[in-house]
Amino acid sequence: MREEGTKIAAAAASNTNTNNTNYALNLDEIVKRDGYLELVEVLDDEKTKTKARRALKCSITSHAFTLPSKEEEEKVSLSSSSFINVLESFLNGKKRKRLREKKEEEAKLTKEYAPALVQSKHLPEKFFCRVTGRYVPKIEKLVVEHCSGKRFTVGEAKVVGKKQTLLEEGDPRKEEEAKEKRKEENRRMAEKLREMRLKEWEERQARRKIAMQEEGEESMEEEEEEEEEEEEEEESEEEIEEAPREKKRAKR
Repeated sequence: MREEGTKIAAAAASNTNTNNTNYALNLDEIVKRDGYLELVEVLDDEKTKTKARRALKCSITSHAFTLPSKEEEEKVSLSSSSFINVLESFLNGKKRKRLREKKEEEAKLTKEYAPALVQSKHLPEKFFCRVTGRYVPKIEKLVVEHCSGKRFTVGEAKVVGKKQTLLEEGDPRKEEEAKEKRKEENRRMAEKLREMRLKEWEERQARRKIAMQEEGEESMEEEEEEEEEEEEEEESEEEIEEAPREKKRAKR
């Protein structure tokens, strides 16, 4: 009886080892075939930071699948196959397939237009163009239009001719803040310039008004002098006319 029990235990252990080996082979095959899975370590308890366990993380969706531990595999012989089934189901899901196709299309565009187009560090849904310094949505049509435009082609020619270097991406939030700051400075300068011009215009108007007043006074004085001269001339003419008459009267 003891010998039979020993044989059964040995057979069970042998089956377990075989299952574990097949599980490991299947898992390695799935990881290599998929290309977007990586082996990482996760903590069971983030607070105490204990019991680090291995996990498979998907770089497309950021999902992580905790791998069964050796103890769990030995206790439950079906755990390995169950995990494989769950993993296969996830990998063949419609959502992940759609995201994978999108990821592969993005990789194709990046490879085709490298090093001009790179993945943005700050905007996950956009490329950064190192020739024009602009952000381009990850849509093939928009990428082709951008890379066929005059701004890009002229810039690319300068890069090839070593007249321009490829740009490095900055933080768009800081750039936006700097842009708003420049706008505010320009607005203040424009307001200050407008006030200066308005002040100059008012000063010119005041000087013109004073000049007109002075010209008005001078013209009035000239008119008065002219009137006096005319009166004097009239008086002298009257005197000249009266002189002969007085002579005639004297003769009589």
